[in-house]
Amino acid sequence: MEIVPVSSKTDARLALGIILTSSAAAVGFLLWLLYLHHPPPELAQRWIFLPRLNALLNGLSAVALCVGLYFIKHRNRRAHRNSMLLAFAFSFLFLISYIVNHGLRGDTLFPGEGTVRTVYLSIFMKSPMPPRDLGPASPASASGAAGAAEAGPRSVPSTGTGH
Repeated sequence: MEIVPVSSKTDARLALGIILTSSAAAVGFLLWLLYLHHPPPELAQRWIFLPRLNALLNGLSAVALCVGLYFIKHRNRRAHRNSMLLAFAFSFLFLISYIVNHGLRGDTLFPGEGTVRTVYLSIFMKSPMPPRDLGPASPASASGAAGAAEAGPRSVPSTGTGH
């Protein structure tokens, strides 16, 4: 029985090229939206569906991540890689939708007051890595997913907890 490699160097380069191009497009779009584009207030009303689209895309990304976890636990590397790239694609579309939504509407302040506001903000502030910090990590992670099969199995360092 012949073992067929899951990914070749060409596939990894192609995936990395797509990821870098899409990341550059996102940054360019963000710069255009923030500094050059000044939408009329009526335009925001036509794009009222964007928060729901953001939730859908975020949910689809989470599902793709869970499916990818399932596949890697069952040692199906090709399906895992595809799931991770799909999760990246959903996350990329979410980022575009999120930027457009906030470009049209501006920042949305939390409407609650008192204890609810304190609890909400404390949860948000305790987040180990806010979404704005994920930008540079995403292309690196996705390119790692694209070429991971090429590198072969790796050992995971121990945390020292004995588990």
